[in-house]
Amino acid sequence: AELFTHAAMQGRHKLFVTCDNFVYNNYAFALVLETGMKDVVAWAKRKEIVVENAFSNTIMNLGNIPQNLCPNADSLSLRTALFPIYPRLGSANAVKIGKLIENLP
Repeated sequence: AELFTHAAMQGRHKLFVTCDNFVYNNYAFALVLETGMKDVVAWAKRKEIVVENAFSNTIMNLGNIPQNLCPNADSLSLRTALFPIYPRLGSANAVKIGKLIENLP
């Protein structure tokens, strides 16, 4: 998580959580994108890294809430990406994902 946080701070995208005492859950690293999700997913796929939409199965993304009622939630649901950060990822893969996060389009 520290490697990914440092990489995100070097890039142009924002961390989803900025609390100083927050600890990641060891399964996913959330990043709020400045660009569209499709561009980032395509970029990551070329680097053989799976990136998912953090809110793909929420009521906002499933269309159960009108977008005009929650414009901020709608925007975040379309731009928050999850990167893998599980314990058995390995240092080489973690470095590879860190570089990807740092250089996202």
